[in-house]
Amino acid sequence: MSLLRNIFNRGLPVLFSIIFGNGLIRAEELPSKGGITLFMGPSFSYFQGESSDNLDSFDGKRLNAQLNGFIGYTSKLNVRSNSIGVFATGGYTNKATFDELTLIQNNVPNNLERKDYNSFYQIEAGMLIKDILRLSTGIGRQNFSLGNDDGHFNYYSSTAGLLVNLGSIYWNLDANFNYGNDYSKTVIKISTGIMLRF
Repeated sequence: MSLLRNIFNRGLPVLFSIIFGNGLIRAEELPSKGGITLFMGPSFSYFQGESSDNLDSFDGKRLNAQLNGFIGYTSKLNVRSNSIGVFATGGYTNKATFDELTLIQNNVPNNLERKDYNSFYQIEAGMLIKDILRLSTGIGRQNFSLGNDDGHFNYYSSTAGLLVNLGSIYWNLDANFNYGNDYSKTVIKISTGIMLRF
């Protein structure tokens, strides 16, 4: 069974329980009125590659780190709130993941200097529905080194995820899809981490 299948088999029942049941969010933990909301926190991402990849075992070489943020306007709706705003992610892609990425895209830059860490960032506009479900889309850039020069891949980025209130912190689980522009094939990253709400 693939990694994605495990995540969705276990995650979907939790999602439906939160949205349609009593959920994990207590009313007293939510803002009493609408206003500007800021989330920020670290997470680890796992490079799934193409959707057809079958990952029966964990490969630490596919693991990378990133920092996530969200700023937007929250409107109070009954017990749970909806938010609309901008999501931002910045992090690094390690050497093994970047090599696999270029092979999938069949696009190995000339004069590529292989580095242990290759930075990337993504900016997406979207919403948090009932303070739980994230839907967003935007653009991204994967940077790399060409000896004395810098290069990059531009792509579109879309994310679907969960944000679960655990009291003083939030736990997030996201599926991020990168496609288009310099990417001939769609690749997927699964990330999870914690976020603080300010």
